[in-house]
Amino acid sequence: GRHAKMQAGGQAGGRTGTAVTARARVYPRAGRSYPRWWNATRPYEVTYREMYEPYVIAARAAVPRFDERFKGYGRNKIGFFEELSAMKFRFVVLPACFVVHWNHPNTKIKQAYKQNSDETLRRYDQFRAELRARYSLPPPANQSSGGGSPQPAPPPRGKRPSRRNRARERRGR
Repeated sequence: GRHAKMQAGGQAGGRTGTAVTARARVYPRAGRSYPRWWNATRPYEVTYREMYEPYVIAARAAVPRFDERFKGYGRNKIGFFEELSAMKFRFVVLPACFVVHWNHPNTKIKQAYKQNSDETLRRYDQFRAELRARYSLPPPANQSSGGGSPQPAPPPRGKRPSRRNRARERRGR
């Protein structure tokens, strides 16, 4: 386990580099605890947190189908994991396992999602209300579609931060 983790941080696909937390600044509420995983020698249970998209192993017959309102890109996995949590699935971290995830290409589907994100968020709010009713869940503490922690407001539509400002934000400046 530890040897495989050390290799993961050093080489991927013949390239050297450093393994990093995917979009940690954008989704800090995901509750990832990499030091705990790195040092673990036994599986351990974690509490699911809103907006987190873990990789899972589960029997297909035991899990719900993906909600068809979320086709292509946007909120499909988040909704799926919220439902698993509502169904009281246990989330167990396997310390000797890891997955390498490459960024999604900027496809037409992803661009369409960005242009119609208000509609996707409306569908997601409806989905969450249905989950609360189906599984007798309490109303969320945060009424926004963004999950459990307040996030900075996105830039106005049509205006995107400059490449320099995005780089500064990634570096925490």
